[in-house]
Amino acid sequence: MRLSTKIIILLFLIFFGNLSLNLLLQSPKINPFGSQNYFLLQLDHALKLAQLDNFQINYRDFAHQVELTNNNSQIIFSTQKNPYWQVASLQQILKIAKIKDKNVKLVDLSITHPYVSFQNN
Repeated sequence: MRLSTKIIILLFLIFFGNLSLNLLLQSPKINPFGSQNYFLLQLDHALKLAQLDNFQINYRDFAHQVELTNNNSQIIFSTQKNPYWQVASLQQILKIAKIKDKNVKLVDLSITHPYVSFQNN
Protein backbone atom coordinates (compact mmCIF):
# COMPACT_ATOMS: atom_id res chain seq x y z
CA MET A 1 0.00 0.00 0.00
CA ARG A 2 1.13 3.45 -0.71
CA LEU A 3 1.79 5.98 2.00
CA SER A 4 -1.06 8.31 0.91
CA THR A 5 -3.59 5.44 1.14
CA LYS A 6 -2.34 4.57 4.64
CA ILE A 7 -2.69 8.21 5.74
CA ILE A 8 -6.24 8.44 4.38
CA ILE A 9 -7.24 5.22 6.16
CA LEU A 10 -5.61 6.43 9.39
CA LEU A 11 -7.43 9.79 9.21
CA PHE A 12 -10.69 7.98 8.47
CA LEU A 13 -10.26 5.71 11.52
CA ILE A 14 -9.31 8.63 13.78
CA PHE A 15 -12.32 10.70 12.65
CA PHE A 16 -14.93 7.98 13.06
CA GLY A 17 -13.31 6.62 16.21
CA ASN A 18 -13.45 10.07 17.78
CA LEU A 19 -17.06 10.53 16.64
CA SER A 20 -18.20 7.19 18.07
CA LEU A 21 -16.32 7.85 21.32
CA ASN A 22 -18.08 11.21 21.70
CA LEU A 23 -21.46 9.59 21.13
CA LEU A 24 -20.76 6.92 23.73
CA LEU A 25 -19.48 9.35 26.35
CA GLN A 26 -22.30 11.87 26.04
CA SER A 27 -24.34 12.16 29.18
CA PRO A 28 -28.08 11.61 28.86
CA LYS A 29 -30.02 14.74 28.04
CA ILE A 30 -31.98 16.29 30.87
CA ASN A 31 -35.63 16.89 30.10
CA PRO A 32 -36.66 20.29 31.50
CA PHE A 33 -40.31 19.24 31.45
CA GLY A 34 -41.45 19.95 34.99
CA SER A 35 -44.73 19.37 36.75
CA GLN A 36 -45.79 22.98 36.14
CA ASN A 37 -45.37 22.58 32.40
CA TYR A 38 -47.30 19.33 32.55
CA PHE A 39 -50.13 21.05 34.42
CA LEU A 40 -50.27 23.83 31.84
CA LEU A 41 -50.41 21.30 29.01
CA GLN A 42 -53.23 19.45 30.72
CA LEU A 43 -55.06 22.71 31.43
CA ASP A 44 -54.68 23.84 27.83
CA HIS A 45 -55.97 20.46 26.63
CA ALA A 46 -58.94 20.58 29.03
CA LEU A 47 -59.84 24.12 27.94
CA LYS A 48 -59.73 23.12 24.29
CA LEU A 49 -61.92 20.10 24.97
CA ALA A 50 -64.42 22.34 26.76
CA GLN A 51 -64.16 24.93 23.96
CA LEU A 52 -63.08 27.58 26.47
CA ASP A 53 -59.79 28.51 24.83
CA ASN A 54 -60.48 32.26 24.50
CA PHE A 55 -58.74 33.12 27.79
CA GLN A 56 -55.34 34.65 28.43
CA ILE A 57 -53.30 32.50 30.83
CA ASN A 58 -51.08 33.97 33.57
CA TYR A 59 -49.04 31.59 35.69
CA ARG A 60 -48.40 32.50 39.34
CA ASP A 61 -45.81 30.06 40.63
CA PHE A 62 -45.54 31.46 44.14
CA ALA A 63 -49.19 30.76 44.93
CA HIS A 64 -49.55 27.51 42.94
CA GLN A 65 -52.21 29.19 40.84
CA VAL A 66 -53.01 29.81 37.20
CA GLU A 67 -55.14 32.82 36.35
CA LEU A 68 -57.29 32.98 33.24
CA THR A 69 -58.71 36.29 32.12
CA ASN A 70 -60.80 37.50 29.24
CA ASN A 71 -62.83 40.68 28.68
CA ASN A 72 -64.38 40.94 32.13
CA SER A 73 -63.93 37.56 33.84
CA GLN A 74 -61.16 36.23 36.03
CA ILE A 75 -60.79 32.52 36.76
CA ILE A 76 -58.22 31.13 39.19
CA PHE A 77 -57.14 27.48 39.02
CA SER A 78 -54.96 25.57 41.48
CA THR A 79 -51.92 23.73 40.15
CA GLN A 80 -52.36 21.29 43.04
CA LYS A 81 -55.71 19.99 41.73
CA ASN A 82 -56.68 18.08 38.61
CA PRO A 83 -57.18 20.61 35.77
CA TYR A 84 -59.84 18.47 34.07
CA TRP A 85 -62.05 18.52 37.18
CA GLN A 86 -61.55 22.26 37.57
CA VAL A 87 -62.53 22.92 33.95
CA ALA A 88 -65.61 20.70 34.40
CA SER A 89 -66.57 22.79 37.44
CA LEU A 90 -66.03 25.95 35.44
CA GLN A 91 -68.32 24.64 32.70
CA GLN A 92 -71.06 24.03 35.27
CA ILE A 93 -70.62 27.52 36.72
CA LEU A 94 -70.78 29.15 33.29
CA LYS A 95 -73.85 27.10 32.38
CA ILE A 96 -75.68 28.19 35.54
CA ALA A 97 -74.65 31.80 34.98
CA LYS A 98 -76.01 31.67 31.44
CA ILE A 99 -79.31 30.19 32.63
CA LYS A 100 -79.68 32.91 35.29
CA ASP A 101 -78.56 35.56 32.79
CA LYS A 102 -75.63 36.71 34.95
CA ASN A 103 -72.09 37.74 34.03
CA VAL A 104 -69.30 36.00 35.90
CA LYS A 105 -66.75 38.37 37.40
CA LEU A 106 -64.53 36.02 39.46
CA VAL A 107 -64.30 32.25 39.83
CA ASP A 108 -61.79 30.96 42.37
CA LEU A 109 -61.29 27.21 42.08
CA SER A 110 -57.92 27.25 43.84
CA ILE A 111 -59.19 26.94 47.38
CA THR A 112 -60.92 24.10 49.23
CA HIS A 113 -64.37 25.66 48.84
CA PRO A 114 -64.53 27.37 45.43
CA TYR A 115 -66.65 30.48 45.04
CA VAL A 116 -68.08 32.65 42.29
CA SER A 117 -68.92 36.33 42.22
CA PHE A 118 -71.16 37.89 39.60
CA GLN A 119 -71.20 41.37 38.11
CA ASN A 120 -74.04 43.70 38.93
CA ASN A 121 -76.28 44.12 35.91
